[in-house]
Amino acid sequence: MNLFISFSGGETSAFMAQWLMTHKAKDYDNVVCVFANTGQENEQTLEFVDKCDKAFSLGVVWIEAEINQKDKSKSGVRVVDFETADRSAEFSRTL
Repeated sequence: MNLFISFSGGETSAFMAQWLMTHKAKDYDNVVCVFANTGQENEQTLEFVDKCDKAFSLGVVWIEAEINQKDKSKSGVRVVDFETADRSAEFSRTL
């Protein structure tokens, strides 16, 4: 059984992610904590996600949209991290 945790980058979401990892993760075969970066977050939010990830060993997977402007059906996501996360809010890269 899988558990997917969506971490928004807020304090309540951080508490929920940490609580689930501490109290429920053992009940699942796979646990994935995901942060979906829009490129529009404040730098402080990105720093908070990174700090929580390290402090609570969440194993956060950072994802971003990759938009194919010519054929939106071929759009997808890419995995990034704190250092490589887009901060420009311009998800217009072509796949």
